[in-house]
Amino acid sequence: IMLVHTALAATFTDGLLQQLDPMIKFYGFCVGFALTLYALFSKDNELRKSRNEMFRVMVLLLIAFMSQCIAWALVKIWAADGWPPRLLTGLAMLLYAIALAYFFVRTVLASHLRVKKFKERPLLHSLKHLPIIWHAAKLYTWVVEKRYERTWQDRKGKEYYKVASSITDGKLTFPDDRGLSFLITYHDTVSWLRIVADIAKEHISNGETVTLVLSRHHPHHVISYLKEAFGVKLSEFQSKLVIVDGFTKSFGGDDEVFHKFLKEDKGDGFEIVSAASVPGIHSGAARAFKIFKKNTEGKRLPATVIYDGLLVYRHCLAEDQLVRFLVHMVEAERTYGMLTFLGEPLSDRKSFAHKTVTSLVDHLHILERKSGIREHIPQTPPQNNGQSK
Repeated sequence: IMLVHTALAATFTDGLLQQLDPMIKFYGFCVGFALTLYALFSKDNELRKSRNEMFRVMVLLLIAFMSQCIAWALVKIWAADGWPPRLLTGLAMLLYAIALAYFFVRTVLASHLRVKKFKERPLLHSLKHLPIIWHAAKLYTWVVEKRYERTWQDRKGKEYYKVASSITDGKLTFPDDRGLSFLITYHDTVSWLRIVADIAKEHISNGETVTLVLSRHHPHHVISYLKEAFGVKLSEFQSKLVIVDGFTKSFGGDDEVFHKFLKEDKGDGFEIVSAASVPGIHSGAARAFKIFKKNTEGKRLPATVIYDGLLVYRHCLAEDQLVRFLVHMVEAERTYGMLTFLGEPLSDRKSFAHKTVTSLVDHLHILERKSGIREHIPQTPPQNNGQSK
């Protein structure tokens, strides 16, 4: 009896596989094709972080395959006829068509546009960067806004920029046709964040817009220094300040305290743009540029961008990709007439990315340690050789 049952099971399985063989090959080919294309288009580290699109395609293909299997069972095994098998077959074809369209539009086309030119964009914003739409938008911008991006208002004299003058040992000069870039290497966080707050206060007081790009520190931490520097007048300057948060999504993890304080800071009137990667930081800086642009008529205000520990991202992606972004960023902001301040800890001084920045910027400065926490650590008491007081 056991042999009979085994033979029947083997015969049934063999017949089932013969009937399902075309479907298995078809859907297996589809899945393999999708995975191959996805592998080709996900060589960039940014795309590897967004696998949800691929999972949705696989789920749709799986449901389509199961629907077609059920339709086959109804016809071949139970000899069913009528609308149920046709409905299931039609559903399988519809799901396959949706999966195919979704894969090409979302995973291939949109994902490519989302990271073009170092920018990380959502789907609808990505579609706006199709060549025809993008060129039409640029033409509209050129006609209506009179090349706003390439012209800026004159800065005040260098005597109003005491922090920048101290960094350059009093040799600060503002060119008329380009900006300047500064690299500040610091010993301790306290001194660096204090100078960040001083730069922000001084430059906003001089009529500039300030974009803070934070990678090593959470916005709430830096905002505490801003509040100390600005005092009660902080609310008057918030319209000229945008914070790009490159810390929370990349280094904050699941810690709720970061999200809680981020929500509180936004409620206090701070404009905070989230970024999860280097392309996201570039997109955040571009969004800050547009936020300031909406609030200004005619020539744009002179701009300052402060990067807090951007080189920490060399632990998240290949260093050559980070260097490529740094070369682009420093030169682009200088061409737009901006003042760019990059602050990096002394511990990163030997990295290849730090050496690259050193060769790109206009001014270098090593920030001496000021009154900070580390200076108040008590020294090790001397040994008393066993004698007691």
